[in-house]
Amino acid sequence: MSEEQDRQPDPHASVFDAMAARYDQHMEVTGHTVTASQLLRRALAFVGSVRRVLELACGTGFATEILLNELPRSNVVAVDISQEMLGIARARLRNDLRAAFVQADLEQLDAEQYLGAFDLAAVVYGICWFELEAVVNLLDKALGDTGKILIIDDVCLPQPIFSQRFPHLADTIAGARTFKSEAEITAAFASGGFSLKWRAQDAVADTHESYAILLQRQ
Repeated sequence: MSEEQDRQPDPHASVFDAMAARYDQHMEVTGHTVTASQLLRRALAFVGSVRRVLELACGTGFATEILLNELPRSNVVAVDISQEMLGIARARLRNDLRAAFVQADLEQLDAEQYLGAFDLAAVVYGICWFELEAVVNLLDKALGDTGKILIIDDVCLPQPIFSQRFPHLADTIAGARTFKSEAEITAAFASGGFSLKWRAQDAVADTHESYAILLQRQ
């Protein structure tokens, strides 16, 4: 699959554009790269057979690459608001035609276009940027009858880490991110007909912990 779709970016995209060049380094230094890799691979062992994956907030394509490697028979549609982030992701996966990239804010995605098209949705360190209701509504339409949702995020919001790494963006980031607990996310998706299938938690360096939850349509 080689389709690519670019839309006019939201003004907030400039914040993520400014982080793009150093984002992978930030994830590596803070320990998120190792933790996310471990949690993602553990979770995918419980996913089963999937053919179409929708990834929200794909960023520089770090998790996209793992999804493609661990799910060799799957195609991934990876969405992000940032053109700069997507540029890095496209370069990372330029030889894998199973990856398609869409530049859009969540509210810009046409859920009807993807109606029941996906077996799995993944959001890795990105759920904090979204309104939960919008995500639930989108994935309720985009996922098929046996669709699953995989979410990985921090147990608590490590705001000082972002402030130290991106001091010129600290105030903007603080205003844009909204911490959502595992319980809050699980409850929100339960209202949309999804139940908890699997969960795990792991340390991120010595600073805090991340969790992974796998939800399945009831």
